[in-house]
Amino acid sequence: MRLWLAIFALCGSVGGQSTARLEGRVVSQTGEPLGKVTVRLQTTAPGIGGQVTQYLEVSDNAGKFVFEEVPPGRYALFPERTGFSRPRTGEPTTITLQAGEVKKDVEIKLIQRESSADE
Repeated sequence: MRLWLAIFALCGSVGGQSTARLEGRVVSQTGEPLGKVTVRLQTTAPGIGGQVTQYLEVSDNAGKFVFEEVPPGRYALFPERTGFSRPRTGEPTTITLQAGEVKKDVEIKLIQRESSADE
């Protein structure tokens, strides 16, 4: 009986609840939504074989992005868009996701760079 429960518990965790979902949006320093921002979600520690896992999404016109079916773990968010940079905090936004979790309302702020004659 105990073996059956262990197998059932293991199979139950392999189903749809073993991943997480991350929803957020990218905004400018004035709070305006930023579309066409490439958002990279990357593991903060190497996995099996020393590989780093990453996922890419592009924000829509409302600045929204969604990462679905992400394995649980600790991740860093790296937004990229020409003409913009991250605030000078020194560290990327980090997120810890649990199995079955839906994390919403993650906000990433980007600052518009001063244009120069070279650009």
